[in-house]
Amino acid sequence: MPIIHEPQPETKINLSENGPILEVQNLHFSYPDGHKALNGITLQLQEGHKAALVGPNGSGKSTLMLNIIGILHGSGVRKINGMAITEDNLPLIRSQVGIVFQNPDDQLFSPTVFEDVAFGPLHMGCSEDETRQRVIEALAMVNMSEYINRLSYHLSMGEKKRVAIATVLSMKPDLIILDEPSAGLDPRARRSLINLMNELPQTLLVATHDLLLVREILPRTIILDEGLVVADAATEEILKNTHLLENHGLELPV
Repeated sequence: MPIIHEPQPETKINLSENGPILEVQNLHFSYPDGHKALNGITLQLQEGHKAALVGPNGSGKSTLMLNIIGILHGSGVRKINGMAITEDNLPLIRSQVGIVFQNPDDQLFSPTVFEDVAFGPLHMGCSEDETRQRVIEALAMVNMSEYINRLSYHLSMGEKKRVAIATVLSMKPDLIILDEPSAGLDPRARRSLINLMNELPQTLLVATHDLLLVREILPRTIILDEGLVVADAATEEILKNTHLLENHGLELPV
């Protein structure tokens, strides 16, 4: 079956008149060893949209995410809220887009939960009073208010993932990128995290292999393979196309 290179007319995602929160056009990126990880990525994401980013290992998902938050710099257009992602703009860009890494231990490095969640606002220049208020609000959003003075390294994996999300929420970003959010969670913690993600008001871009999570809470699915967007359509249409999934190393659990 031929690869779908762009959304089909009946499932194409319509963009609002206000312009996209995230805009990527013809993005290319190669690593120093010559490996070309991105081969002309083009996509847009509107305010309030929740989209899945799926594909086999090595498809370019992580490289794309790191380009979006300005850790890596490829050639092409990358914009957040219409502002180009450049070295000069990075402080402002990172106040508008946050990433939650797969391993929360990469994100939680302070002694207490309060200090972890306060780190971002303090480095944005927020006052101590505003920072404390942001911490309280962010922890309430992830149902972790009672953990504010707990030691981060004593938490369970599910609790750590919630605190990691709070570290991003405290910066009040417009766009949140999550990398394999359900990885390593037991069924109860996974369900709790899915409910939380479903309630978040922010625009979400979720890189995951968990297609059941995708089907439940992410209305749009973007498939990457070999550094290209090979499909971008409504999740329902993507997931019922078993040939498309198989062609790109994906499988929906029975």
